[in-house]
This record gives sequence, structure tokens and C-alpha cells, in this order.
Amino acid sequence: MLMTFKDFQYLGPAIGVCIGWLLSGITTYLRGSREDRKVLKSILYHLLNAYALLHKLRKDNLDEAYRQIYSRIPELSGEAVEKEFLEKVKPVLIQVQAESVLQGDDLSKLREGYKESLKELSRIRPVMAYYISDSVNIDALFSILEKIIGGIAEAATGAPDPAGVAAVSKWMQPHMAEHGLKSLRSDIRYVAIRIGPLTCLDVWRILKRLNSGLSKKAIAATTARMSEMIRDISSGGGAMHQG
Repeated sequence: MLMTFKDFQYLGPAIGVCIGWLLSGITTYLRGSREDRKVLKSILYHLLNAYALLHKLRKDNLDEAYRQIYSRIPELSGEAVEKEFLEKVKPVLIQVQAESVLQGDDLSKLREGYKESLKELSRIRPVMAYYISDSVNIDALFSILEKIIGGIAEAATGAPDPAGVAAVSKWMQPHMAEHGLKSLRSDIRYVAIRIGPLTCLDVWRILKRLNSGLSKKAIAATTARMSEMIRDISSGGGAMHQG
């Protein structure tokens, strides 16, 4: 049965309403997606900061830094270094690493920024916000960071506190550090995937650089301090002997 002109008079407005509703829905979706990505990027920034801070204080990262620093000090070349000196080196390295963390983002601001971003995400993506908050215990992570830094904060003005260094060493056990970092890596990738492929590529590059790079400033600062220690020990007649 052919449609008459009168039928089109009613059908045309109905089609127009449907097209308008569809375009409105697409516009709302795109606007919401942009807002989602904006909040997710903020969360990703805070997660990456937490990862970088924790990674700086990994024991194996410190061991590698120590090896690099040790090889750069000409005074030690070809000489046997006694146990007394070796025991003094690691606390100084830990101290410098902690100070480099303290010079970065303020921990309390980082923690609050993360919480605000998560709160904003819960408004637009409650399920995703629940998953992230349930998976990443940010309070526990920052408590670990504060404990690490707090344990040796007093060392910045004097000799490292043995009790503080012991507390730091406990938190830097490889299995403890790797468990926290592995969980963070998983959630960083989860958030990055939902932002977009370019962000995923950027995150991959950042994580790769963090996992392979060491702070040049920290190495330089530690080298300088260790050189001073060597001069002090040598002038005191002491812990170093020719091999």
C-alpha cells in the first residue's frame, strides 16, 4: 500500500524527533567521554607519582645505584673497602634517595589529589571508581612512603639513625616492594586503557624508564657524600687499607 502525502506529514516530524534524540544522545556521550578521560588522566597522574616514589626506594634499585656510585669514585679504585665503610655507605644512599623523594610532590597533597579525583570519577563512573578504590589502597601505599621517609628524616642533619635505617630496610624487602609495585602497574594500565591507545603507549614508556633508570641527581649527591666520607676515614687513619 502506497503512502499518501498526508502520511508523510505525520511521519516526517516523527523521523525528525528520532534523529534529534539520536544526535543528542551522541553529543551527551561524547561530552561524557571527554569528562571521563579528564578525570581518569588526573587519577593516572597520581598513580604514576605513587609508583615513581615507591620505585625510588626499592632495595634492588638502591643496590644498583650503589654499584654505579661505587664504580664512579676513583679513590676506591683497586682498593679493598672494609666492612665498617660498606655499612656506612648504604644508609647514606638511602638517606639521599629519601631526600630526593621529599623534594618531589608533597605526599599529603598527592594523597588528597588522588582522593578528589577518585571522588569525581565515582560521580560519573561509579563501577570503575569502586574497582580502582578497592584495588589500590592508596592510604596504605602512602603510609609506607611516610614510614620510609620518616624513619630517616633526622639523618638529613647528621649521622643516619640505626633504628630508622632498620625500619626502612624492613619496608624495602624485595617481595614487599614488588607486590605493591605489581598491583600499581596493573591499575595504571587499567586506567590508561580506558583513556586511549596513545596514553597506553605513553604509560608503557614511562614505566619502562622508571624500571631501568636511576636518579642522576641522587647518584651525584651520594657520590659527593661518599667522597667526603672517604676523606674523613683516610685522614683518621682508618678503615681503608691497600689491597
